Amino acid sequence: MPLSEHDSESRRVRKSLSKQDPRFAKNVRETKSIPRRTTRSLGHSGILVGLLVLIFFFSESILLGSSA
Repeated sequence: MPLSEHDSESRRVRKSLSKQDPRFAKNVRETKSIPRRTTRSLGHSGILVGLLVLIFFFSESILLGSSA
């Protein structure tokens, strides 16, 4: 029993792909994707860098954070 409509649709697409182009389907199955932990870490790093850039460029005094 499929967990959701997305799962059953995904299975249908994979089955259809395997019939149409078996070599491509095999390459897709064997290709490693980027782990979620890596992408999450990159996202957190991007947010941190963005905040630091905002603080640095939009405040005269970094310690006080005021633009008087």
